[in-house]
Amino acid sequence: MTGAVPEHVGIIVDGNRRWAGRRGLDLDLAYDHGARKAVDVLRWCEELGVRAVTLWLLPLANLDRAERGQLTPDLIIRTAGEQRLSGFLLWQAVHSELYFCRAPWPRLRRRHLVRAVRAYGRRQRTFGT
Repeated sequence: MTGAVPEHVGIIVDGNRRWAGRRGLDLDLAYDHGARKAVDVLRWCEELGVRAVTLWLLPLANLDRAERGQLTPDLIIRTAGEQRLSGFLLWQAVHSELYFCRAPWPRLRRRHLVRAVRAYGRRQRTFGT
């Protein structure tokens, strides 16, 4: 792969419920599929040379979590076409590059991740200057 590869990728996992609803699937089955997808994505990131991955699985309304000590992601990917951070690493994301993928989390494929990493590699990062 040509171009820079992000050291740290944050992924906002979204779309499990909508994916399940469109297919008439049980939500537990959708979450199980999503968990298996996480294993795939971590393997793909390793193959691409990404050194750290943070997966955002639950909104703050469902999980009270602290963000202290988190690494700053170079690239944040949001699945399911939504274009917002939803509280994900707000302080750490101040200079992160953003990529929005239309595929819901359960349908995410390696090619989607590769597109995001390539888009990152084509960007001229300015870090707010």
